[in-house]
Amino acid sequence: MAAISQENVTQLANHVNSANDAFNGKITSGVGTFAGKLIEVWESERACQFAKALKEAIVEIGNSYRQNVSGIVEALRTNVRNYNQFNNGNVVVPAIPEVSFDASALDGVQPKFADGFEGLRDGRTASEVVEYFDQMKTQIHDELTSSESSIKSSQAFDNAEEQAAVAAAFARVNQLYQESMEALRTELQSALSEVDESAANLTSTNTGNVS
Repeated sequence: MAAISQENVTQLANHVNSANDAFNGKITSGVGTFAGKLIEVWESERACQFAKALKEAIVEIGNSYRQNVSGIVEALRTNVRNYNQFNNGNVVVPAIPEVSFDASALDGVQPKFADGFEGLRDGRTASEVVEYFDQMKTQIHDELTSSESSIKSSQAFDNAEEQAAVAAAFARVNQLYQESMEALRTELQSALSEVDESAANLTSTNTGNVS
């Protein structure tokens, strides 16, 4: 019942590291792509406020994921220490760096385009950039789901219930992250659609004023 494998504990830690690396990379590159597309379409003080709020939301979700994963890692280390005390062993959990991502690309949204115009570019829609958020969300989902499967099969502990508990803990973190991103996506779509509607109404009103 109290059996543990150093090789498999190392493998488990590697899977968590892979999940964290994927999370870091996909958030950073995904936000960069999204911000780049937003800058092509919409720049204004309102766009800056939107980008700032979105950055804060993404950072909050990312920090929550980081804290939850850190909790799992700390629990894993505690469990391994318990095994070592029981077995007079020396199994170690390899280093698992904390999640560290960068959402600063959204700071690049400016009050005006380089040519001096401000607002929503003619013929473009703010909501068209949602697809790039969806790409980021899907890529992270796929990476974390793959890591979840790997963690489940790592067999660091001989006891099936204990191994299942570790896998379930990571699965819960993944699920919480996915739910948060889906809620943010819904808010994002609503906010950008409202921008498009307001822009269309503005064009109609201004055209009517001079007709």
